[in-house]
Amino acid sequence: MVSKKTTARANLKWLANALSALRFFLSVCFLWSNPTLRFAAVIGALVTDVLDGYVARRFNAQTPLGAVLDPLADKVFVVAAVVTFFLEGALSGQEIVAFFCRDASVGAFAMCLFFKHRLHQTPVEAFLLGKIVTSLQFVTLALLSLGIEPPIPLFFGMAFLGLLSFWELERRQRTITAAARNDKSTLQ
Repeated sequence: MVSKKTTARANLKWLANALSALRFFLSVCFLWSNPTLRFAAVIGALVTDVLDGYVARRFNAQTPLGAVLDPLADKVFVVAAVVTFFLEGALSGQEIVAFFCRDASVGAFAMCLFFKHRLHQTPVEAFLLGKIVTSLQFVTLALLSLGIEPPIPLFFGMAFLGLLSFWELERRQRTITAAARNDKSTLQ
């Protein structure tokens, strides 16, 4: 017999993953040039991004699927919006580069881990600068959705913090490696 607690946790895992998956559908809203629909999609994506993480952490409902689905849904949503705004002339090439500096840093960091044979030892987790960049991205997308030109400092912030993300990830990896060494030495 399955306990109510086990069933509730399974439902919460499903909910967290469903909230992440909802962002795939919200990205389709950028096919229409309706500012209200686009703004609602940005707000919906922001709310689901916050809620899926909250549900997963608060109720210990993290899943391997969610660890991949959440950032993938974020990327699909942001890419759909950014490509749309670029094609409409609302974003320049330089602004797109600023949007994706964090992703480039994460990709470069993953490549470093791969070549050091440590990729499989590194947990996939959100990090502070990544969350800040995501917030800046959502603010920028909300402004663009309403036809408001975002201030240039938003793009500088995304670029600078995005590139600084590599340093935060490297620092976190060193902490994980040091903790693993300490664990090994205490076992011996």
